[in-house]
Amino acid sequence: MRSEGIDVAGFRKKYRRDLLAEHKATIDQLLSDRMAVLEAGWLRLTPKGYLVCDEICATLR
Repeated sequence: MRSEGIDVAGFRKKYRRDLLAEHKATIDQLLSDRMAVLEAGWLRLTPKGYLVCDEICATLR
């Protein structure tokens, strides 16, 4: 998450898990709070999200 973000399709292919479905509530909240954006298949942190990157990553395990 700290660099480019997460390629959602690549994550699904590599780990056989649907990140968006498994963490829908958390990701929806991050998007709503403008801590992350979902664009062109990538989940990326905004500058606001970078401030709490460790906490965000811990919730997405």
